[in-house]
Amino acid sequence: MKMNKKMNLVEQFNHDVNNSDQTRFERWTDYRKKVSAFLLPHFEEHGKQEKLLILGAGNCDDLDLLFLKTHYSFITLTDIDVLNIQKGIINQGLSVQDFEILQVDYTGFEKVGFFNHLVDDLLLCTSVDAIESLIISKLKNLTNHQFLSSYERMFDSILMTPLYTQLVLNQVLNTMEVMDKLKYPNHLIKFIEARMLDEMPIIIDRFNQNVNILLKENGYLFILSDIFQSGIDEAFYHQVTQSIDSVEFMDLIYANYMNLYGYGLGDYGLLSMSYLRKSKHYTWLIWPFTEQVHMIVKFEIFSSL
Repeated sequence: MKMNKKMNLVEQFNHDVNNSDQTRFERWTDYRKKVSAFLLPHFEEHGKQEKLLILGAGNCDDLDLLFLKTHYSFITLTDIDVLNIQKGIINQGLSVQDFEILQVDYTGFEKVGFFNHLVDDLLLCTSVDAIESLIISKLKNLTNHQFLSSYERMFDSILMTPLYTQLVLNQVLNTMEVMDKLKYPNHLIKFIEARMLDEMPIIIDRFNQNVNILLKENGYLFILSDIFQSGIDEAFYHQVTQSIDSVEFMDLIYANYMNLYGYGLGDYGLLSMSYLRKSKHYTWLIWPFTEQVHMIVKFEIFSSL
């Protein structure tokens, strides 16, 4: 495994995110158990498989790697930040040598240098038209982006942690915070945020197409996707905790939410995948992302169409 000693911008951003809370491995114990419990019936039905690919492994705090190793002969862990993958494996008492670890640029934004000099480039843009031209020039080489191209149709299963909400947009929003501190015009910041949000369905569709290519035709895809976010003191969170064990009740909460707000990135990603793979079944989980803010995750299994 070859790595550059100097982290690139996307890798550094994800490294900082993964290192922002050192206590979460213990706090996520129950969440990991519930992820494993949902997968177990599928594993028991299909027996031990050969190859599993994990997308968005991070520091593996949300996955029980030993549990997964008992059901797959070979596991490939991927992320833009491989140092945290290594730390996560060791933290779970396992050997790094027991896994294949790959650094992967899921979106291609690092490949085309989208965030390189972005702040300086934007400071030179004084109009919406200038910003649009800059964004188009940075995005033009992404159309045919493919990751892990040498692994086509290689995996029996793919497990994806909540990635749809982490693909690019958060880093854009963080960059806009920098622009705001530099007194960049607010209306231009809002345009950039809206413009990149409009780009997200294209980014997610391309990402899903790449994921689908990596999976065997008769393979299974396990997707964890964060749909809601709530403070633990909010009335909405209390409603969720009372309903989380019932898919029917959670679906009602989700339907009401959709009527108010429409699709978010997390559920759009699942919708997009449903055109490539067939949804088999799903459940809802509470992910204690921080001590005060929890995510409500939809965990869905997809099979071939």
